[in-house]
Amino acid sequence: MKIPLFIEVFGETAVGKSHFAASMPRPLIIDTTPKAESYVPARKVLGGEIKNRWFQCRSLKQVRVVLEQNLRRDDVATVVFDTSTDLVQLAKEEWLKEKGRERPLPFEYAEIYSKVDELINKVFEAKKNLVFTAIMKDEYIETVEGTKKTGRRVRSGYVKSPFMVDILIKISLVQKGDKIERIYKVLKNRFRDMTGDEWISQLDVSEGLWKGIVKLTGYSEEELIT
Repeated sequence: MKIPLFIEVFGETAVGKSHFAASMPRPLIIDTTPKAESYVPARKVLGGEIKNRWFQCRSLKQVRVVLEQNLRRDDVATVVFDTSTDLVQLAKEEWLKEKGRERPLPFEYAEIYSKVDELINKVFEAKKNLVFTAIMKDEYIETVEGTKKTGRRVRSGYVKSPFMVDILIKISLVQKGDKIERIYKVLKNRFRDMTGDEWISQLDVSEGLWKGIVKLTGYSEEELIT
């Protein structure tokens, strides 16, 4: 049995999240952003294939339709949600409309998250890889004086995915001399023991992004869904 992968990649704007996602095997890209932000990087990777591999969805209903029409395609190996942050927002908007409400109570978010879980399950039932992208946001803390920024930037995506994914990667840009280098830091990899010698802390992209992912798993490419 071939192994489907669940990967999340997160980072600041324009660090290469969409490029990463579009570089995975035979992708079906579902853009949930309000301004179709993944189109340009996806087109650079996919070229003319983008016509059949990239879809903008502005509601969860549209997401379901795209999955229904495309999940069984033999030429699709990976489903991309770009971004999971916006996917949760679509789930929230649908839930609010169903309930006739302006906002959910904290405990009701479980019902919203269940809508995202249903989509995740559909992808794995179809035996496809799944890739989430996620953005960053300012971190806030509650103090005696009120809510204040900490000055840190933290991940803002589907709240459950860090616990669900096989591989979690943070992309950042680092200035090295006159050049800017893209760093892929591996924060979670369920295929490797983080305390052991086999742990790989950075994605090796010397042979391409997918080849680097294959190295992280320790499996052969033939054992994965490509």
